[in-house]
Amino acid sequence: MELGRIENSEIIFIQTDDLEVTIKAGASEDSPLFVMPDQLGSSVVFTCASEFKPSVRGRAVIASEGVFAGRCTVSVSCDPLFFEQKTYALIAEAKEGHTLEFDHENVNLRKNISRFGRKNHALSGNLNFQNDIGMSDLIFILDGREYLRITIEVFPSKISYKKDYQEIIADVTAEVYNLAFDAFRRTYDSYSLSGKTGNSPIEFFTIIRKIYKDFTIAADMIIARPHHVLQSDHVVLPQHKVRRMDNATLRWIEMHPEHVVRRGNAFAVDRAMAVRKHVTFDTRENRLTKYMLEQTARRLEIFRQRFMKAGSAGDEQLDADIDRMIRGIRRRYIGNFLSNIEAEPSKFGMSLVFSMAPGYRDLFKYYLMLQRGLSVTGGVFHVSTKDMAVLYEYWCFIKLNSLLRESGYTLESQDFVKVTRDGIAVTLMKGKSSKIRYITDNGERIELFYNPKYDRRDGQKSAGRGQAATTPQKPDNVLSLTKRGFGRKSERKKENEKLYEYVFDAKYRIGADADYKQRHNGLEGPKEDDINTMHRYRDAIVYDMSCDGEKKDIPGPFDRTMFGAYVLFPYSDEEKYKEHDFFKSIETVNIGGFPFLPSATNMVRNFLEELISDTSESAFERATLPRGIEEKLARVDWSKRDVLIVNVPDEEMMQICLDECSCAVACEEMAGDHLPIHYVALYKPGAGIDLVGTVLFTQTDADGRYVFTVDAWRQLPQRIATGEYGVASHAYTNMFLLENSTMYPELHLRSEAEYRFYAELKRRVKDVDYKSDEVSGFEFEGRKVMFEAGEIRLMDGKKNPVTIQVREFERRPNAEFRRMMGYLGKMKH
Repeated sequence: MELGRIENSEIIFIQTDDLEVTIKAGASEDSPLFVMPDQLGSSVVFTCASEFKPSVRGRAVIASEGVFAGRCTVSVSCDPLFFEQKTYALIAEAKEGHTLEFDHENVNLRKNISRFGRKNHALSGNLNFQNDIGMSDLIFILDGREYLRITIEVFPSKISYKKDYQEIIADVTAEVYNLAFDAFRRTYDSYSLSGKTGNSPIEFFTIIRKIYKDFTIAADMIIARPHHVLQSDHVVLPQHKVRRMDNATLRWIEMHPEHVVRRGNAFAVDRAMAVRKHVTFDTRENRLTKYMLEQTARRLEIFRQRFMKAGSAGDEQLDADIDRMIRGIRRRYIGNFLSNIEAEPSKFGMSLVFSMAPGYRDLFKYYLMLQRGLSVTGGVFHVSTKDMAVLYEYWCFIKLNSLLRESGYTLESQDFVKVTRDGIAVTLMKGKSSKIRYITDNGERIELFYNPKYDRRDGQKSAGRGQAATTPQKPDNVLSLTKRGFGRKSERKKENEKLYEYVFDAKYRIGADADYKQRHNGLEGPKEDDINTMHRYRDAIVYDMSCDGEKKDIPGPFDRTMFGAYVLFPYSDEEKYKEHDFFKSIETVNIGGFPFLPSATNMVRNFLEELISDTSESAFERATLPRGIEEKLARVDWSKRDVLIVNVPDEEMMQICLDECSCAVACEEMAGDHLPIHYVALYKPGAGIDLVGTVLFTQTDADGRYVFTVDAWRQLPQRIATGEYGVASHAYTNMFLLENSTMYPELHLRSEAEYRFYAELKRRVKDVDYKSDEVSGFEFEGRKVMFEAGEIRLMDGKKNPVTIQVREFERRPNAEFRRMMGYLGKMKH
């Protein structure tokens, strides 16, 4: 049920003998956007120094009209009345002879309330809480003393207060703790676990109250599935009981010859050392587990003794909470397998069990938090959680990182969670750049920047390699992808790596007024001026190709590395938003917006996977190119096969070719329609193809051979391996494929569509077999994709094929490839 409008109406009124206060809801275009459940309620709390009569009104009169005695606090339940970014009128008037002042923690709110009249007994002004949400105190001071305090609750108008807001806080906390644990794990060997603590007892108790439930759940997981090893024991037994022996048995017999007896031509023993194997839970991981549980219980006991003596002895609830936690922890190392294990701190580095095993990893993480505490030096937790715009910006960056981590990419480095001498330092702060780097399975880099600064004075000192040739630019989040060109071995040729950057700008704003909906098919979405900002980011951030960031007098020429820009805005209905033109514009011009909330992450998650899995060619095609540039891009003539690949069978023949800058092929082996040949490449069995030369002239010799004379032999960008294939006598290809292939079958690709399909397929499938018979196509994982008569046919066993037009694939290669892979996935199941 949508919250009804209460604009231009009185929502709070309080009357006392000395003061009257009225608050009205002013008119606003930004009414609440989300649907509120009926059970969502609020309250207004009044605290007054004298007798008072409060009234609170929403859609109906829902407050008590009674009279209450002074020096008491009254809480009145009501519908949500106050929202961010909405204006409220406040009027307060005291009786003559009194001086009235207004106080609030927000200085801007204080400044908006001013006196009127000549006797300083009346106040008026507008209240607008901007993006600050949560509890807020309106304080009225009469004659220098606090007289009336009204505590209200400000709700967000763009997200669900009871769902999205709480999940945003939880996401930020959880992700920071995860990164903190990874940072701790890397520096584990620099200190040893002991009874010494790096935080105060009150800090320790604050943390354990927050994580106690998770701490005990981790311990329960260990008890249910403990780590164990197979242990061997040696005991001396009569010979008829000996079942297993090892080298220790032989050494024992040598040292105890009295147990050896001669029986005819053989020897026998009446007793020997035997091996007994059994499962044991007495491992160093379990000894450390018990140590951590014992130490935590002991510290809780010390905390209770100290603070009960310090004046808290009367706090029965606190004492009960501590006792409950102590008993809960002790119960988990008494009465189970840990009872028979001696507690012991680790003397070694961190084992794989504590890195990966269920329960062990989490228990160790929480114990480290208790040991070292949190020394937060940045803005993530210093910023008031009431400031939703800043909190949403932090959350967007942290959630983007979380989505990358959940996708399985390898974290290489991050600079906003660090381990210091005082504990964990979280340095993520608005206005300060931060960076996280991941590595994909194929070695490509993924970098996520927060608040990168692009400035012509800074060159490449900030994000990626970009700079602003005009005015400084500072987007919220930038995803930087370093991709390899198709077929290039970029680990040896850095120049073959290509940079693609994308802006993901967090905007805690949403267009929802009547005019906006009329322009956008009745749908809410990102603000139009925010979309215009995305156009500016993409055009203003460029890369100076000539100097790689070096200082120089004349900059340029410039290249564009920013290939897309997107607004992240608070909206939850992803299915509905798919019809918005700012979502459809991503497909056409690669600029638009994505809804992004804890309950709406699928669109961004899927889009990140698309960007990262794109080939360099697909990523390039997402960009909008200037008019006329298509004519400047060289197009490959796929029907032209003017490169001859010649099999050079032995070292002697290879040396002749190298010395004479020529090679020969029997005329009867070559069809005349392949002439003229413009390039010749040499293939050496077992070594592949790595030399090519430009043909100067062709002639026939007395032996009936075509002799091709080249200007010189030069190395290809990379050797082309033949694997199980090979060149029988000679083969044909074109120069584009020769310079961009790593495997011999790639030289036979017949069209741009096949080339694009193969490039996309290689990034997702390890083993791809290309067939170039009468009908060309690919085989992988027991499936076939065939190119024939302008169609692409997808087949999985004997099932009916799915057919897609080649022209559709050429028009939208990346999108159509994903659609085809989706078909194959359904066919498999």
